[in-house]
Formats: sequence, structure tokens, C-alpha cells
Amino acid sequence: MKLAYQSLLAGVALTVSSLALAAGELNLYNWGNYTSPKLIEKFEAETGIKVTITDYDSNETALAKVRAGGHGFDLAVPSHSHLPIWVSEGLIANPRVDQMPNFKNVAKEWRNPDWDPGRQYSAPWQWGSVGVMVDTSVYNGDINTFGIILDPPEELIGKINVTGLALPSEFKQFIDNGSSKAVALWNPIDLGYSAVYIANALASGSVTAAPGATISIGHVGEITLDESNSAAMAAPFTFDASNIEAFSKIY
Repeated sequence: MKLAYQSLLAGVALTVSSLALAAGELNLYNWGNYTSPKLIEKFEAETGIKVTITDYDSNETALAKVRAGGHGFDLAVPSHSHLPIWVSEGLIANPRVDQMPNFKNVAKEWRNPDWDPGRQYSAPWQWGSVGVMVDTSVYNGDINTFGIILDPPEELIGKINVTGLALPSEFKQFIDNGSSKAVALWNPIDLGYSAVYIANALASGSVTAAPGATISIGHVGEITLDESNSAAMAAPFTFDASNIEAFSKIY
């Protein structure tokens, strides 16, 4: 099934596939904690359509799952910047949002975005931005630069901590200069190790891939498949001053 698309920066897709309507169900694929329970309750009460929500934590996760097929989603909510990828790979339907009755309610500035010319594939839903604040009572230097975070002056060393998910080779400089204590990412060594364990368990028949099934993956631990037969093969690995040098040479 192809998906109708909704942009994280710009909005909710207002189309539902005919299959979902016929079955009285709507399968929504959205960022975790971005869907209002009250909105869903109101929609279900007014339409009689049951909504099932599946969460994801990144654009990359969403794209990989939809590429794999067999997902059954009707609406998806990746960021606007990823829409051209979904369109070019034929992963979504073209619901012609610009021809829908409620399109008249879309503000002019959102009607013809660069990522969706003519606004055919996506509909405005939500947008936002992230800012950085500086306490000038603590630091009185130049605050109009990200250098205070990525290349901090001496007086800020040890007082700030930049972290997140990143390649150790790209983040080593920030560990080295003291602007970060640690960063995390999935370790390809653990992922490869886990993949072998999982493949062996499935091939040998010692476990069946079904929702709720638990699969042992050696020293990494174990995973439990969710309702879509999916699970993370390993937890993110932490890189800090004790190991960033070695791992930065690997990836």
C-alpha cells in the first residue's frame, strides 16, 4: 500500500486510503508522543473509524520501515525535508491535497513549498524551530555564534555538554575539546553480532517471528518483537573519552 504523506514541518495529510475506510480502520505512522489522544478520540467518535498509531523516533527509521513494505500504514508523518525521497521512490500515493475542499483553509505561504511544488502530496500540520539561549550572567562573550558550543572558549570548558546521536569520527573533536562528555550511536559491531544471532534463531526454527516473540542475542541481551514484528537489534552505544579514539578510526 502506498501512503498519503504528512509533513512534520507543515502538516497533517487529510486523505485516507480506500482500504482503510472500507475496513473502518486508519493506520497512522507518526513521531512518538506527537499525536493527541483527545484528537484521536474525537475523530473516532465522529467517524466510527478506529485509529491505530505506530510511533517512530527518526526519519531514517520511518523511511526504512516503509521501504521494507508490508507495513499497512495509511498516513505517515516524516519531516518535510524527506518528502522528495518518498516521492521519488514511489513510497506514497498522490492524493492531490491541492484539490481537497479544505485546501482553501491553507495559508498562502504553505501552498507551494519547495519540497512539494503545488502541494500535491502533503498537507500542513505542524512546524517549529529550535533556539539556543545563553545566560549572560555566566558568559559575557560573543553569543552570536555556535562556536560557544562547538568550539567553546576556555571559560566554558566543563560547563557545557553537547550530546546526541553521532558518528564517533565526526564527534571526536568535541570530546577532545571538552564541549562534550559523551555521545551515542548504534555500534555496527553489536548490530552485526545481533544480526547473526537473530538469523540463526529464525533459520534453526528455535523461534518464530511473531508479535511478542523473544529472541536471545548473546551478550547484547534479548529483543521482543512488537506488533509489527520489529525490534531494535541493540541499544545505542556510548562513546566518551575512554573509547572515542579507537572507535573514531572505525566509523
